[in-house]
Amino acid sequence: VSFITHIPPNLQVLVQTPAIVYVGCIHSIRLYCQSTDTKSEGIETMTRKDALLFPVIGSITLGGLFLAFKYIDGEWINFLFHYYFTVIGVFVIATFFYNRLKEVFVVLSSKDVLTIPKIPYLSEAATPIDLLYIIIFAFASVVGVAYFLTKHYFLNNVYGVFFSIVGIESVMVGATNIGFILLVLLFFYDIYWVFFTPVMVTVAKSLQGPIKLMFPKSFEWVDQTNDFNMIGLGDIVIPGIYVALILRYDYLRVLGKMKEKGEKILTDAKGNFIIPFTFNNFATFIFTFFGYFLGILSTLIVMNVFDHAQPALLYLVPGVLIGSSLPALFRRKFVQFFMFEETTELVRLGLREEEKKEEENKKDSSTTKDSDKKE
Repeated sequence: VSFITHIPPNLQVLVQTPAIVYVGCIHSIRLYCQSTDTKSEGIETMTRKDALLFPVIGSITLGGLFLAFKYIDGEWINFLFHYYFTVIGVFVIATFFYNRLKEVFVVLSSKDVLTIPKIPYLSEAATPIDLLYIIIFAFASVVGVAYFLTKHYFLNNVYGVFFSIVGIESVMVGATNIGFILLVLLFFYDIYWVFFTPVMVTVAKSLQGPIKLMFPKSFEWVDQTNDFNMIGLGDIVIPGIYVALILRYDYLRVLGKMKEKGEKILTDAKGNFIIPFTFNNFATFIFTFFGYFLGILSTLIVMNVFDHAQPALLYLVPGVLIGSSLPALFRRKFVQFFMFEETTELVRLGLREEEKKEEENKKDSSTTKDSDKKE
């Protein structure tokens, strides 16, 4: 709708941001699908060390960009980032649709056209490219070329939406307590860089690229000098991956209960478990998602009252952490909730093999392949 008419920017932020988080969370369930190979898709599980280093790396990157804009011509920096994000965005959009269509268009996805050889430090093995990926990549390139030539805010938002959804659906936080550590550290990180230094606001306004969603305060399709409301993708993705973890926590919690009671569990055509989306089953997720919504609403209210840029995580972090904790406290199982580890629970419920078993299976398969080659 915002493509053809003006919508108040505050309303756009209030509706679009939670919608993106919701879609990303629902799509994150595919991490448990039998057809999803998390290792081949480059999906990694966040560790406690990653969570502790995240604000440090973020601060170094942010400070480096601030100094770069201060001492180097901003046009050159923006040109490099514009080129980089354009190329990366095409791959992200192509991969997003490919992961959902490869099992639908099996004829196209089974026809390998070319193979990209192993690239040191970038890929562990040669990568085959099939016909379906080439077709999707061609369509995604149209969006990429249009964005590169016009730099239009709407195409910027298209990129931003795909970056956000793919980010939320592809990151496994690993454990609830790791999510708490990450969000609490970034809570103080955001406050410091927004309120105590001009760094965050300066970089956000200077860097031209799909690192933020932009909502025009007046509808001028051609005029790019419009005043915008902006929200950084980090304020969507970082709390979003935690909200997605909570959705999967509820999923595994209910699945475990149903298995213990010996209840019949519905499965889809591919053998994936289906858990009915009810309030009782997904109360933790619903509370957490509502906490995210209240966080966005609080950010907008304070921003408009004081007419000053706000660190969204200041409101989002308490919203999602309190929202996720309340149902566990009501059930008197907060410790169990706080100590929840995703991989351990997946192994316990038989949805994933232990790492040792996976390595043994790989050795067995490689031995079989070697013997086949010799024969």
